Amino acid sequence: MKIQSHSNAAKFTRTIVAALFSTLALLSACNTNERVSNSEALASEIKAAKIRRITGAELDEMMLTSGKKIAGIATQALEKDTLPGSCTPTASQPVFDLLKKKTGAALTLVYLKDTASTFLSAKEKELLRAYQYEAGKGSALSSELQKLNDTLSVFYSPVEKSSALFRNCPDAAASPFVLWRVELNQKKVIQTRD
Repeated sequence: MKIQSHSNAAKFTRTIVAALFSTLALLSACNTNERVSNSEALASEIKAAKIRRITGAELDEMMLTSGKKIAGIATQALEKDTLPGSCTPTASQPVFDLLKKKTGAALTLVYLKDTASTFLSAKEKELLRAYQYEAGKGSALSSELQKLNDTLSVFYSPVEKSSALFRNCPDAAASPFVLWRVELNQKKVIQTRD
């Protein structure tokens, strides 16, 4: 009989220890401060990971909107930064870097001389020649969205002739047009949409 009572006491002790351990584990898992602070980040991660069905027209509209917004921010930064004799907006570079990090967009200024550039595709060179033709006629230039492939599109936005860039940059002054070339990754634009 004595052996059985010792066995019951050991079982009882193990049960109490297991219950205390389970309660402690449960309480430590319910750390509400950490859970609340991480919930916002988790919600944005879940939103970004959701599968979205988007039509071609919706994608084009998102790309246009994103391109216009990025070109607008870049133009504002450029107006504050262009120095006489300078075509490189060095003080605006942090703004451009932040735009690239946030939106995945690569920003460059494109001039007429870039129709001979090797970094532009044949489609883009053709579009630049169309801009040259329109600028030669004195027509107002408009923004354009050019699809390069299944994942990349390029948004072109003309820089106004009244811009400080035309007054201060010799390359711009010698060109009938200057365009913002905003290279957009479609996946990144979809992920960052509101």
